[in-house]
Amino acid sequence: MRLSKAKKQQVYKALQSIVDKTNIQDKIIYEENGVYCLFEKYTISKTVDGFVANKIGFDTVETFSQLKNAVSWATLDKLNRFKEANRVLDLDRKLTDAKIQAQVHERMCKLAKDIDGYVLYKAKLQEDLVKKSMISRELEGFVEQTKRWQYNTFKEATK
Repeated sequence: MRLSKAKKQQVYKALQSIVDKTNIQDKIIYEENGVYCLFEKYTISKTVDGFVANKIGFDTVETFSQLKNAVSWATLDKLNRFKEANRVLDLDRKLTDAKIQAQVHERMCKLAKDIDGYVLYKAKLQEDLVKKSMISRELEGFVEQTKRWQYNTFKEATK
């Protein structure tokens, strides 16, 4: 198969950018020995409490319930979108709280001795589930945003 000179240059440029790690190292996410490394600036590791995100060279250490939220936080922080990064952190904590509250209210429903107690805890449970759903929806918006940015950045780096 013969390639035109322009096509050869395009292929060479793509291969060169992949081989040249300094060009893409700050744009990739990889896993090494159970620790995720992001953009040469962040690490995320699994703990019994969830996932711990660490900004290398800073005292910034945050705990998240889900890996995708930690990755979104790190990505937004890298982009200097601190308000949104803090919102992801806050939403992750609120989601954890809503899940725990839902478990408590579900248990209280089962243990209720009278109809008034049952109705009260059932209403609280429904509130918790709605809250959880709204928080999850907002978090998914940030996850999709950061996924799109990561995809586009890597696509540009490998052109």
